[in-house]
Amino acid sequence: MTSALLIERNRETAKLTSAYLLEETEISNADVSIYVEEAGGSTRDVIITITRELLELLQKLLELLQKLLELLQELLELLQELLDAITI
Repeated sequence: MTSALLIERNRETAKLTSAYLLEETEISNADVSIYVEEAGGSTRDVIITITRELLELLQKLLELLQKLLELLQELLELLQELLDAITI
């Protein structure tokens, strides 16, 4: 895979990741009012529900960051190959 193609793929992945996280945040914000209604206004229940949702979002974020790290490692390897080819 050429470095230009890999860079473009990483750029698209970053865009998709950003869009996904923004969408998840908006959905979560909308859900807060639903949680309040479902909990009957109980602050404790709302906090528990929101905390669970937050933990799920953080898990998704960690998974996306892991994927990003893998892509960055692949990019570094390709850049090293390119550098080696240039310096030969």
